[in-house]
Amino acid sequence: MPSFTTTNGPLPENSGWSLYGGRLFAQVPARVTATAADDDIEPIEHHVELEIDVVEGRLACTELRAARTEGGPPITSDHLRRIPVGSWVELAAEKLNVVQAIEPTPDGESFRAIDFAWPSTEFVDDGPTEEALESISQIFAFCMATGQKPIAVLAREYGLTKQTASRWIATAKRRGILVEEHRKVDGDAAG
Repeated sequence: MPSFTTTNGPLPENSGWSLYGGRLFAQVPARVTATAADDDIEPIEHHVELEIDVVEGRLACTELRAARTEGGPPITSDHLRRIPVGSWVELAAEKLNVVQAIEPTPDGESFRAIDFAWPSTEFVDDGPTEEALESISQIFAFCMATGQKPIAVLAREYGLTKQTASRWIATAKRRGILVEEHRKVDGDAAG
C-alpha cells in the first residue's frame, strides 16, 4: 500500500463540515497525496493527489490529479482504473483523521474534534437501549460520512442481523438520537 499524507490547505482552524447533527467533524477540503512505498505489492506508478470534500453529507473525492513521475511511464486509462479512489477516501477519513468525532469541552461551552473510535461490540447485548442507539448512531454517521454501508458494517462487525440493524437505526432516528443534518463551519467552533 502506498504511503499517504494529507494537508488541509490555508483553512482557518476548525473550518469544514459538522455532520450528522454535530456528531462528526470533517476538516475539508483536504488534499491526500499517495506515494509509492518500497514494499508495495502493486506500486502506483504516478504521483496521485485527491481533493476531498463533503458532498451531500459524505466525504467524496472532488478532484483527482495524476502526474507522471520522473522516468515513469505515461499515464494510461489502465493506470487510472487501478487507483482505488473510494478506499483511499475511506482511509483518509479514518487513518488520516479527516473525519473526527466531536465531544463537548469540559466547560460545556464549545466542542473539540477527537479521533473517531468504533464502539465496543458489547452494546448489542442488551437490546436497543439508549446506549445501544447512541452507538448505532455513531456507527451509522461514520459509515455514511465515509462511504461505507452501515448495515453491512453492523452485520459484519457487530453480529446484528440486517433487519435488527435497520430497526435500531430507524428507532434512533425516530427518537432524535440520529440526526441527518450537515452544515458548513467557518472559524473556531467545530460543533
